[in-house]
Amino acid sequence: TKRKKMNLGKFYAVIARIFALNFALPPSAKLFSELNKNPKWIITNDSEANAKGRALYEESVKGESIEEIAKDFANLKKYFNAEFFFEGDKARLEGFYKKCKFSPNLNVSALDSVTNELSFFSSVVELKQDEQTKEILGVLLSSYLLPYAKRLAPVLQNEAKSKFYRAMGHLFEDFASGIENTLKVKVVPR
Repeated sequence: TKRKKMNLGKFYAVIARIFALNFALPPSAKLFSELNKNPKWIITNDSEANAKGRALYEESVKGESIEEIAKDFANLKKYFNAEFFFEGDKARLEGFYKKCKFSPNLNVSALDSVTNELSFFSSVVELKQDEQTKEILGVLLSSYLLPYAKRLAPVLQNEAKSKFYRAMGHLFEDFASGIENTLKVKVVPR
């Protein structure tokens, strides 16, 4: 059988949606039982963050309760909004989203949530890459998503009580680092 190769944009979009979901809500019992059938993380590479994240993720899926994870999510939720780390980002993101004609899902998360940044990234990265989409991606990644990832990942790694969200911290670091290196993004220091 012939395997169809997924393009990089679609691949990044799928991974971004997984993080967006896990940073919007704790996993449901149904999702967690599905994960238990194959407790391996979707990306494997040689980075230390990936190795730590994959090990914690697998331990979590095999042995943690969804109640523990949900309780941890409630304690971590404040970190899932950019305004926690970057004062004024809510207004800046609102302007950026309007300019780009992106409507964030405010039913699930706040306007400045990492979930909405990841959803926007996921939408843009799947579009045909022309000058306009490259410019939008450049601004989103260099000014918002990647600086946020550099703050959020270590907080999750160090402050999460559940293995699940500690794993998300390591895996999100690995994902952001992969985007930064692959797309050669110059991150704006914040």
